[in-house]
Amino acid sequence: MEQWVRQLVLLVVLAGLAEALLPRSDLRRYAETVVGLLVLLTVLQPALGLVRTGFDWEATLGSPAAGLGDGSAVERLREVQRGLVLDAFRHRAAVRVREVVEEVPGVGKAAVAVRVAEDPGRPDYARIVEAVVEAEPESGSAVDVPAVREAVRRELGLPADRVRVRVREPAGPGGEDGLGGGRSGEGNGGGVTGGE
Repeated sequence: MEQWVRQLVLLVVLAGLAEALLPRSDLRRYAETVVGLLVLLTVLQPALGLVRTGFDWEATLGSPAAGLGDGSAVERLREVQRGLVLDAFRHRAAVRVREVVEEVPGVGKAAVAVRVAEDPGRPDYARIVEAVVEAEPESGSAVDVPAVREAVRRELGLPADRVRVRVREPAGPGGEDGLGGGRSGEGNGGGVTGGE
């Protein structure tokens, strides 16, 4: 490690010296590119060494010598990773569905929540199993609930009974967006969140 730091410092000093000595020309641009690549390779050298020799993360994290017991830490890491991936997927799907709903004529704003099968043992794991939409009409318009349901159903490939749509009052003069309150169209829509 100490030698690696020395190499990096020496390379950076040489890069500065080369930049100071070279005239401003195309040659200088190429020299900066080459020196930049050398610095990058030097910085990545320890990581490349791990790739070349191989590194067994599971054995290291799950070994008693690592102080993490019998591998349960690895399983916890996997669960956290699955949760993060599902959250990101759920968020992106909700954003996309919100965009689709807001393209339906008569819809002003929308909030969407999607439910994803989270049990890895289920055959539909990581698939969207339900969508709940709260749609606010554009001023002077009405929300066409069947059109919203069909747009969401088509986008997600869900059966119509797995798509719930609620209609909310438009934003009032106080500036509130109206989502999350107001009269309800159909379904209770628990857990509805904004798309972003």
